[in-house]
Amino acid sequence: MMLSSAIFLLSCSLATCQQCDEGPCLQPEPDEHDVPMVLLQTSTVVEPEVRHSNNWLSNWASLLSKRTHTAHRKVHKQEPIAANVADDATAAVSGVTLNGRGDLSLFISGCATNTAMLLCFMFAFVMLRSRYPEMFTYGFISGRVPVEVPGDWTSWISSSLKLEMNDHIKYAGLDHAMLLEFCNLSMRLCAYIGVPMVCIMSPLYYLFGHGQAEEDGDNLTLIAMGNVKFLHPWLYYVDGVVVLLVCWITKRELFKSMDNFCLKRFEWLESLPSPQATSIMIEGIPESHRSETKLWEYFSQFFAKDDIRDIHIVMHIPELENTVAKLEAAELALTQAQVQWEKDGKDPAKRPKTSFYHEDALECYEKAKNDAEQEAEKLRDALENDHKTPGGVNASTAFVTFENALDCSKAVGLNFSPHKDEWLISLAPPPGDLIWSDMKVSEEGKSVKRVLGYAAVFGLYASFTPVCLLVTNLASMLELGPLQSIWDTYAPTMGLLIFLSFVPTVLILIFSFLFNFKCEVNVQVETQNWYFWFLFFFVILVTAIGQGFSVFVEEISERPFDLPLILADKMPAATHYYLTYLSLQWVTHGMNLMRYIQVGKFIGFSKLLETEEARAMSEPEDQDYYGMGSRSARFTSNLLIALIFGTLSPLMSLLAWINFWVCRVIYGYLMVWAETKKADSGGVFFVNQLKHTLMGLIFYTLLMAGIFIRRAPDYVPAGCAIAAAVFAVHTFYVFSTKFNWETLSAEEAIKLHHDHSASDDAYIQPEIIANTSSKDPAGLARKITKSFKRMRKSMN
Repeated sequence: MMLSSAIFLLSCSLATCQQCDEGPCLQPEPDEHDVPMVLLQTSTVVEPEVRHSNNWLSNWASLLSKRTHTAHRKVHKQEPIAANVADDATAAVSGVTLNGRGDLSLFISGCATNTAMLLCFMFAFVMLRSRYPEMFTYGFISGRVPVEVPGDWTSWISSSLKLEMNDHIKYAGLDHAMLLEFCNLSMRLCAYIGVPMVCIMSPLYYLFGHGQAEEDGDNLTLIAMGNVKFLHPWLYYVDGVVVLLVCWITKRELFKSMDNFCLKRFEWLESLPSPQATSIMIEGIPESHRSETKLWEYFSQFFAKDDIRDIHIVMHIPELENTVAKLEAAELALTQAQVQWEKDGKDPAKRPKTSFYHEDALECYEKAKNDAEQEAEKLRDALENDHKTPGGVNASTAFVTFENALDCSKAVGLNFSPHKDEWLISLAPPPGDLIWSDMKVSEEGKSVKRVLGYAAVFGLYASFTPVCLLVTNLASMLELGPLQSIWDTYAPTMGLLIFLSFVPTVLILIFSFLFNFKCEVNVQVETQNWYFWFLFFFVILVTAIGQGFSVFVEEISERPFDLPLILADKMPAATHYYLTYLSLQWVTHGMNLMRYIQVGKFIGFSKLLETEEARAMSEPEDQDYYGMGSRSARFTSNLLIALIFGTLSPLMSLLAWINFWVCRVIYGYLMVWAETKKADSGGVFFVNQLKHTLMGLIFYTLLMAGIFIRRAPDYVPAGCAIAAAVFAVHTFYVFSTKFNWETLSAEEAIKLHHDHSASDDAYIQPEIIANTSSKDPAGLARKITKSFKRMRKSMN
């Protein structure tokens, strides 16, 4: 019904304004007393004389007096209002095109082209899946997923949609399951908000708006809020109610999803394997306690001696790390040489040679491997005595594993020191996801690197304007002949997308060199936070940013209460751009479905390695752009585009709904059957997504308040938007304080029993156990555990 109504209204607008699309519109010269047009949904604008004032209080007082006087006069004109109108310079910097005549045909052709490209990518995916099943159905091949997907053209779609949340948690993990649940949440929001907007508000805008869009021939805006004339006697009151309903619906759905998530989170905590379920990570250990013996003595003051199972302190072992790296390189080179010789039929004449000295490769790599193994064993033997002395090789980070989850929860809740940089206790990340090098940095070194890291991130934000300007200029210089009209549709949007696609990689590099996050999951969480705000500022608020991020920050800091007016003057002029942006997202998801990077790697490695080894070397996908952090940030920004601009342009919710349905299908398949299972944060990404959505909701209410102040006949609609803003802020506060989702309650924790003997994982640096990797990966871990028990028994 929503789609048919939209098509009907667009057809009507195209038919009624066909004359404007075919030729120039002849309009009379504006009278000097006519209403100055503040740009809302059209690129045609008559600018008033702009009067700037650094005194925001006087600006608002003047505006209030003018609006009150105008409200008592029953006319549809008002005196000029000082406003910063989105101009051509903003569009040039950001690559954003402003609304205008002819956008309807571009929008329809863009949607048709994007749909065709998505179908082509799906066709290519089916062909690749049949040719390289190792890269697209490995979940089933490995036995992780018991459901086999038929090899026809469409069964993969139905198979993806059939799986429910519990299936996703089982096969892909809680993080990936909640990302798909966020798609479901987004579809519900787009449906609950978008259907009434398209079916009710769009006809009202079209039939009763009588705004500038009718005069300018902007057909796409005829069913949008931009077609409502200034001081309309009643439509802005309806929009004020719409703002309140949008906030209420969003709160209801977000809280409902959070309640459901908490249940899944607690089930996830209860199912955590040992030792993660009963382990804590300690940072900032004083030098006098930096040994396993001293740590055991310290914690024995707070817990029964039998409640502590294992303790491992992180050690500085650079020589051993270098030796193990040489060992791994020699093993890999030896394996590649053996595979190559086997492919040559083990012909003595084709026996592999080294590149530089042309020696026998098999003998050379075998000797290098043996030498590295012997050197590593000597270094490990030396650690047996070195790590017993406090300080020395021992770092300020350690892991303590308890016998039960209740003691683990107690330890996290205790305050062990009056100093905030000592005895920092947190739940331990998964053993296989740790970044051991980050745990060897001193607290002083962390502080210095953190300052440099924040400066680098701010530099990344500040560089957006010049870099994006360069990309836009290069795109505008291309001449594609008969394809020029299609390129004109994509060039501004693709320039911004290309720049933004490299942002996660730059953020990951900054985090890797200048921050210490202890595990890969934390890196992804931090990437999600910073990348979301980057997308928020430079995609959603790009027209408000204007000439630069630093200029925008300076302007807001000088006149913070002018923010709603700044948003209202600059943001609504580019709604057609965001319609194109959302439809282009379908294409990016289709490209991701093909896994073309992993397939290319697999083809290359298959020429050197066996099939399974080639597949392992091709995985995982790039975690900068395709990781949980980046994906979560992009999904949230797409939802906020629908929420923030959905009232201004009702078609936004329709396109966003299609986008999230495509995400649900494509990533519902990839995460389960194609991609490898990743380390799990237990839903931290999902909680951040909900918080970011609520923050975006606050900006939505500020934007609508500014629009109502500029255009409504009185302050009733603006009052509704301000009330909605108060409601949104209160909702965010309640959301942040109501849910206790991080840890299990004591009542639930005491019921858990963990079988530590069932797991071979341990919080031990991999270099220490590398000598047993080929025979018994957990052999040394069990040996150290037994040694710890003997030490504990002797001290009793």
